[in-house]
Amino acid sequence: MENFHPVMRHFFTERHKDPMAWFTMRLNYIRSVAVTSMVGWILGIGDRHCSNILIDTKSGELVHIDFGIVFEDVSRHAWVLRRGTDYQGRRLRIPERVPFRLTNDLVDGFGIAGVDGTFRRCSEHTLRVLREHAELIMTVLEVFKHDPLYAW
Repeated sequence: MENFHPVMRHFFTERHKDPMAWFTMRLNYIRSVAVTSMVGWILGIGDRHCSNILIDTKSGELVHIDFGIVFEDVSRHAWVLRRGTDYQGRRLRIPERVPFRLTNDLVDGFGIAGVDGTFRRCSEHTLRVLREHAELIMTVLEVFKHDPLYAW
């Protein structure tokens, strides 16, 4: 880590010279990192790394792709969808153990407040909304559980 310094903050200044456009893009980025991190953690969506996360160069929002390994068995969450023993994630040489990816480079884009500013507030709000709507989320996940096209 001594040899590789985070540079994500430069992405926003390179994309926008106007302060308001820069601020809006960075705010969208921070919020989307928080929301996708919390939703992914609660649902047990693993395999999130830099090759599975894109950034929208206009809005600054993260876009997750490649859900080949999803809904992994995460025993600490009682309402995670479980599909038996056919998880693709179990075939990994090293299983996914981290709740979500939050690298130094991702945090570098958050600005001076780091994880203690907008990221924390948005993460807390996302968890609160997920908790309040747990029954609705479970209903939607039940559809996936019984979907005959799951293994296509």
